[in-house]
Amino acid sequence: MISKLTTEIIDKCIIEFNKDENKNKIFNNLIDPTVIYILDKLYPYMIVTCSILIIIIVILIITLFYIIKKLN
Repeated sequence: MISKLTTEIIDKCIIEFNKDENKNKIFNNLIDPTVIYILDKLYPYMIVTCSILIIIIVILIITLFYIIKKLN
């Protein structure tokens, strides 16, 4: 009995969530602001991480050229 009731409720919720009007409301009022907030908070860390990776790659390339020059 309870299983049938919960299945019906879930099915009705899925039908409502799949309507275009409700999808737009969910995306515009919940998902988009959340993603934008998270990206705003993570942006400085992403910049720092990318900068550090670029510096490491440059140092590795310089070291590789130095080693190759030293061997010749």
